[in-house]
Amino acid sequence: MIVRFAVLAGVLVIAALPTPVHADVLLDGKTPVDTGHGETVGDQIRWTGCDGLRKTIQHPPYTIYKRDDDCSDVGPGALNALKPDLFGLDCSRSFHLPSGASNCIVSDEKLADYFFTDAQKGDKVTFRTHDNRVFLQSGKGSLVLKEDKWEKFHSSSNSISPQ
Repeated sequence: MIVRFAVLAGVLVIAALPTPVHADVLLDGKTPVDTGHGETVGDQIRWTGCDGLRKTIQHPPYTIYKRDDDCSDVGPGALNALKPDLFGLDCSRSFHLPSGASNCIVSDEKLADYFFTDAQKGDKVTFRTHDNRVFLQSGKGSLVLKEDKWEKFHSSSNSISPQ
């Protein structure tokens, strides 16, 4: 939580502003396939998705991008339901283009670097979803992610038990 101090007419005002919290992101290569909480144990990942499904999976090819393990801001769904923040982008001040795309900026350069090498905070990225694909375009390149890895992960039978 960020705490801000301000002095107004000789009175100290303290305002607590919530900071965003986000679930971990499970990646298969450059494709986010789930959100939830995971830990790496040896060559395996113990994963609990935001939908409550628990799985033990091989590491690699999967990797975890650790965040706050809080699923309150995400829910299960198809790739088109993935939000730009799962790619390290902030589109909150964006205007939407006629194509349905959003002009965004890199807000989490470490996460965005999974998709664009040398991504820097503040870099501009166009984010668009269409036909079960996510399209990312920046000055450093472009990337199209298909829903098939998301679907494969969610339909695989390697679950260990529901939570």
